[in-house]
Amino acid sequence: TKRDSYAACGVSWSTVSMHGVQPLAPNWLVQIVLQCAPPIEMLVNVKTCERTSDGTYLIVAQPFGLDGTDKKAWVALLQRTRPR
Repeated sequence: TKRDSYAACGVSWSTVSMHGVQPLAPNWLVQIVLQCAPPIEMLVNVKTCERTSDGTYLIVAQPFGLDGTDKKAWVALLQRTRPR
């Protein structure tokens, strides 16, 4: 199993955005782990993958089939990032 590291750069109720050195094909299901407290493991559906000016890729993906404790952790993460 190949594992690449990507840096999350944005989250919303329906997407997670990340930068990485390897492209991901749109419409692929990819398993990711957000390294936050607590870590959140989820499948995401890659929506877009665009090469940036520095040669990395900006990937926008949508959570897929999120439930249970990971869904609760996802909602808690989103609530922490909301403007006050």
